Amino acid sequence: MRAVKIPTILLPLLAATACTTADQSATGPQSLSGNAWKLSYFQSADEAKGREVPPNPGNYSVEFMTDGTAAFRLDCNRLTSQWASTTSGTISFSPGAMTRAFCGEAAWDTRIARDLGSVRNYTIVGDTLSLTLANEAGTYVWKR
Repeated sequence: MRAVKIPTILLPLLAATACTTADQSATGPQSLSGNAWKLSYFQSADEAKGREVPPNPGNYSVEFMTDGTAAFRLDCNRLTSQWASTTSGTISFSPGAMTRAFCGEAAWDTRIARDLGSVRNYTIVGDTLSLTLANEAGTYVWKR
């Protein structure tokens, strides 16, 4: 195996690129694009409610497309919305189109669809995406 000699002038550029890539994987709209997430739980701001887990959590997912579309599976329904993030950590969803099958009384499909309009912020830590509602009313926590 032959060693490749990198010109000294390129080393700072390579180091800066490596740091930028690492930072972007944790924050910024590009960290959402092309990623799919499964819902884990909802953390309520109301201490009495605490952490709520949806029935059949495997039936809830979201994929953020590079064209700005978010494709949700909400139990037995599907929802498509547009998402935008103008600054790191902020996000908004447009009203979306959703199928309207009855998934059962305990399903969270309509709850999540309703709450999407109130999502204001997001954070990504490791393989966890948190979507926080306005006025810190609660947070939907998703896993990669």
